[in-house]
Amino acid sequence: MRIEMKSFACVAAVCCASLSLCAVDALPVSEDFESGTLASAWTGDGSISNVAHTYTSNFGSPMPGSANAKVLWVEGSAKRTYDDSNSQRRTMDLLVLAETLPDDDLPAAEGDEQFRLAFDSDGCLNLFHGYNDTSRWTKLSETAYPGGTWVRVTFKLEYPENDGRAMCQVVVDGSPCVTEYGYRDASAATSGGSWYKAAANGRKLSSVDFLGVGGVDELVFADSTATIQGGGQATNGVDYAWLIDNGIAAADVDAKASNTSAYTAKQSFDAGVDPYSSTPLYVTNATFSGENLTLTFNGYKGDAPTSYELKASTLPITASNPGTALANVTFAGDKAGNTTAATVAIPSENSVTYIQVVATSGSVAATNQFGLLKVTSASTNTIIAAPWVALGANVENPAAMNVAKLVKTTNLTAGDQLILFDGTDYSSWVLNAERTAWEAQNVMDTSKPDVVRYPAGAANATLARGQGIWLVRKNPTDGGTPIPFYLYGQYTSAQASTTVAAGKTMLLANPNPGASFNLNSITPADSDDKVIVTGSAMPKVYTYSDSAWGYDKTTVTESHGETVQTKTRVTNENDIGAGSGFWYKKSGTSSNATTVNW
Repeated sequence: MRIEMKSFACVAAVCCASLSLCAVDALPVSEDFESGTLASAWTGDGSISNVAHTYTSNFGSPMPGSANAKVLWVEGSAKRTYDDSNSQRRTMDLLVLAETLPDDDLPAAEGDEQFRLAFDSDGCLNLFHGYNDTSRWTKLSETAYPGGTWVRVTFKLEYPENDGRAMCQVVVDGSPCVTEYGYRDASAATSGGSWYKAAANGRKLSSVDFLGVGGVDELVFADSTATIQGGGQATNGVDYAWLIDNGIAAADVDAKASNTSAYTAKQSFDAGVDPYSSTPLYVTNATFSGENLTLTFNGYKGDAPTSYELKASTLPITASNPGTALANVTFAGDKAGNTTAATVAIPSENSVTYIQVVATSGSVAATNQFGLLKVTSASTNTIIAAPWVALGANVENPAAMNVAKLVKTTNLTAGDQLILFDGTDYSSWVLNAERTAWEAQNVMDTSKPDVVRYPAGAANATLARGQGIWLVRKNPTDGGTPIPFYLYGQYTSAQASTTVAAGKTMLLANPNPGASFNLNSITPADSDDKVIVTGSAMPKVYTYSDSAWGYDKTTVTESHGETVQTKTRVTNENDIGAGSGFWYKKSGTSSNATTVNW
């Protein structure tokens, strides 16, 4: 038997049935034939037969709960007509009894068939469809169904607005039929999938024709792709509905959906990411709202996903330091955007917190690490390091931190200022009146003996990891209690460097919040290079001479009633504290660039 699908004569053929629809019953229509009577919309040689059977696939039946004691039996042809509604989407679902063709020849096309489905002489399913400017039979899989086997076949049809060439996805026993002649989705943009182009233009499907000899049961026709019944999971734990939506054959779940995929299909399902994307599970954005932090990542496991958790630690998360799961996390999924937002209270510790999203179902996947630094300071002027790189989708080559995104606006005051010195020029950004964003703005500082002008910074100005920036706050305290501010970005690793060009001076800061930085890691340092460490006390000036860093320490003593000052060069105290800012001034006589290795 074969199935032929037509629109007012449009075709699909399964060696037991042929489809074509005409205006009769309003959709959806479901028939399990248990009443023993055929609807008036049936014509031809079909009759009800007492054939008890069981359909055992995990995918489930089109009509769960049916007694399956009676079936439609066809000897010749039987046609069922339907309402030709205006919907652009149709779903047809049925159980069909496999019967091989008596010879090797698949039936030739006749007229305006759009699709045909037929079992060949080996018991394999073949689809007649359009490809490029011709029509062809394509074997949908190498699975051979012995005669008498009940097979569930699902057709998902998409019709264009202009009554042009339709697209049809064919799903057999829960597995999309993927071939090189199919397309990834109904838009027909990418070859190699389970969607097939119709052999001819035509209107929407209006009847289904069953041709040959064989049985049909649990026939469902509806105007929405969302009506597929059944469910369950494949034996490897992947939902059939997910495989169908993404056009992935059940046999291929342990392979990549494409050469550029970050994961296998199963890993993509477990992580909730697009199986055709080269981007793994990844935090793409972070926002503050009141005392809550929200991380957005590119995974989706439902509107209220429970298979993710946030891990946090005061040190970078590693295999030996997996972090601790945060409590009271709220997850909100966005199916259309294939993203999920995880909201949690801001950690109270006045230190750095490393956070990672972990998918806890199946094969575990984890995101990049997000770094949150809480800084509580009563200082009006604070030098800030860029501890991390920017959040974004480029996993292999993350972008430098945007100046205006490093310092969060939470707890800051309108008019607070960021100042950047890149070794040549100053740049300035000011917090807007709504306290929602840093805006590039010219600033005149009249508090200095000589008025200082800070030009507006470029909107896309970036900070290298370790480069310093000033935060000038109007109100750093409230009633004497310091008010914290926050930095965040993507943690990559502790290893990074900053280059200072010959003859330049740069404002830097130790970007490692939990560790000191030693001047001996600077390569190469030239004679008379200087490091000036800033702070509330007098700056400490280090000079490189005699192949060593050191600073002059003045000691005051009393000798015979006189005060004596002694200067001593100290060369064994070269650590710069965690997060401390400093100027690096290259010697004017050197032509070498210097690399500061963090």
